[in-house]
Amino acid sequence: MVRRLTFLLFLGLGAIGFTAGDAFGLNLDIRLTNGNDDAEEHLADGSMDVTSTDLEFPYEDAGTPSSTDAQLNMLRFTIPIPQGATITKAYVEFEVDETKDGSKPVNVIIEGQLVPNAPAFASTAKNLSSREPWTTAKVTWSVPNWTKTSDKFQTPDLAAVIQEIIDQEGWTSGNAFVLSLRDDPNNPSTGLRCAESVEGEATAAPLLHLEAFVGQATNPSPANGATGVLLPLVTWTAGDTAVAHNVYVGASPELTAADLVGPQLPVAAYFHAPGLEPGVTYYWRVDEIDAAGVVYTGNVWSFTAEPIVAWASQPANGAADLFPSQTLSWSPGTGAALHQVFLSSNPVDVANGAAAADKGKTTETKFVTGLLQSGTIYYWRVDESDAAGKVNRGAIWSFTTAAAVSNKIAFQWWDGISGGAITDLTGNVNYPNNPTGTELRDEFVGKFVNERDNYGSRMYGWLTPPESGDYTFSVAANDAGQLWLSTDADPNNAKLIATSPGVDPRQWDSNASQKSTPIPLQAGQKYFIQTLHKEGTGRDHIAAGWQGPGIAATTAISAQYVDAFALAPVAVNVTLDLRIAAGGDDAEEHLSDGTMDITSTDMEFPYEDKGNPSATDPQLNFLRFVSIPLPKGAQILKAYLEFEQDETKGNDKPVNVVVEGQLTPNAPAITSDKKNLSSRAPWSVANVKWTVPTAMTDNTKFQSPDLTAILQEIIDQDGWAIDNALALAIRDDPDNPSTGLRCTESVEGEKTAAPLLHLEVLMP
Repeated sequence: MVRRLTFLLFLGLGAIGFTAGDAFGLNLDIRLTNGNDDAEEHLADGSMDVTSTDLEFPYEDAGTPSSTDAQLNMLRFTIPIPQGATITKAYVEFEVDETKDGSKPVNVIIEGQLVPNAPAFASTAKNLSSREPWTTAKVTWSVPNWTKTSDKFQTPDLAAVIQEIIDQEGWTSGNAFVLSLRDDPNNPSTGLRCAESVEGEATAAPLLHLEAFVGQATNPSPANGATGVLLPLVTWTAGDTAVAHNVYVGASPELTAADLVGPQLPVAAYFHAPGLEPGVTYYWRVDEIDAAGVVYTGNVWSFTAEPIVAWASQPANGAADLFPSQTLSWSPGTGAALHQVFLSSNPVDVANGAAAADKGKTTETKFVTGLLQSGTIYYWRVDESDAAGKVNRGAIWSFTTAAAVSNKIAFQWWDGISGGAITDLTGNVNYPNNPTGTELRDEFVGKFVNERDNYGSRMYGWLTPPESGDYTFSVAANDAGQLWLSTDADPNNAKLIATSPGVDPRQWDSNASQKSTPIPLQAGQKYFIQTLHKEGTGRDHIAAGWQGPGIAATTAISAQYVDAFALAPVAVNVTLDLRIAAGGDDAEEHLSDGTMDITSTDMEFPYEDKGNPSATDPQLNFLRFVSIPLPKGAQILKAYLEFEQDETKGNDKPVNVVVEGQLTPNAPAITSDKKNLSSRAPWSVANVKWTVPTAMTDNTKFQSPDLTAILQEIIDQDGWAIDNALALAIRDDPDNPSTGLRCTESVEGEKTAAPLLHLEVLMP
């Protein structure tokens, strides 16, 4: 349970005064500056015009304006208005570009695209008319006659339309919204109005005038959702008329009066929270109070304090299709001085810290795996030790290497061209005079395969430039080689970018004849690259390299055939015995009043012993097993619970119970709150009825029937992940009520005899 925080308020040297009134609020005039933010769509065929030198609504001028060329006009504005603001006034101002048909009636409807951040316009057909949904609020505008160029005209008040947009979940300051103008079908136009666009006259382009009142607190620091927060300081921007502030902080987003830590504070100040617990997510809210005592309830924000365990794993937990050699890294927990890494394809070894998975201790926050099997799920965890030697066990993470392909190639990368020996990923020395300081790099991502035919070999993969710019490519082989590049994996679309006449791969950097002309590439774009070379009589070896922005020296790849590299993943049979280890994880609830017992020295089911066991005190028993080392996709082959008898009371009478599971992907901890067990839902569809043996003596061990279906249903849920917790419930069978009870050991009674879950599993 999170302990209540103590907050200290630090005030500045001066006083801050607030006065309610018209002086507060935002007054903004925002003119379109991007030509792509005013657009027209011809409704007859959906064709778009995003570069027009004027904006004509609701018809395009085609000699005689008519509904034969009706248009939809849209304007896209980006505004610095936070969610929770009150729009008090809004209009769009246009300037007359031409007066053609400006004296004929024009009646339009103005509405907004109801999305929290409107995407930019595109030239794709029907890009405007296909947008939806639209605001419920709409404004009709009978446009005055436009009879003089350069005159300015304003729409009616659009506050309701814009208010509906910024009130959406997901809206934040700096987002964009779209307004549309279309002909009013209930009062069709016969003329048109021709207004300036950005491309026509930028200084006269459509202008949005906004007046807004921001009563709420905004701009939280730490930012909403921030993680790894070290300094426990919070601050915000005060509401427009705030003279005092109520600050709430708690461990739940449902903040209550009990979470009020700063009542009626006179300034929007910094708070210091020395009680922050590592790894805990905190929720906070600031309610602003004006001079008249009106309270403007703020949004609930959150931040997560830096944990004491390793966090922010790279690669990210669950990452797939990775090159089979990785540099694992993480952010250290608070106070961590030493890190112990566990890595294995067997999650049980990682969970148990087995010697087979132990990769040793390090002071660095990274670990190089070396060559791994392809097409395999790997599990890893990092345990942190502080200066006093206290160990904080980390979570179990996973990643999957790229699927095996025949004749897979291992790659070695190096920088520079001087000195030292180079080995490929299998440990073989390729060239004795290649550079020292070898390091694996990640410019290439994805799968690398080798195909051989009568011509030679083809090596291919994907590269992603770290920065945009011009890149030079090189290729070398012991015989003629070619390097090709494309933005997709179709060889027919590839372009020849470099050719080698057949040189020693060690000398590729110094031979200008094998370099390409500079090629512009974009950061983050994946490019398909392939090398073709003709086999010679010597060692079959190819190399390719590239250099450009973000790469200090020329970088090369050496490819070496590795037959043992492509190993298919193998299913693993695992046997697990998981015993309840914490007293709070075996619990009883008295169903008559919902009271909880999470510290009992025994577990009695399905009734509590009151001298004469009966249905007058039925109990719900609950067992929570934590840190289950099973990934999603594991197949349960066998499962049962094992108990040890503590006392023989009620042992000679029948006991019939139902066992089921809490159907959640990660069962929360048990608390002492009333009805904490019976209120849990939903329950597994699968359940097992169990007639418990009678006449057992003390210390006798007995097992439930097979619970495979229940366990399988739990770990097959979306959201299940290795290291999650699961919970099983035991209750009286209503179809065959018990008259006796069974009294078994609990963690508090005898830890080594606490309830045990036995699992036999086929790993994915």
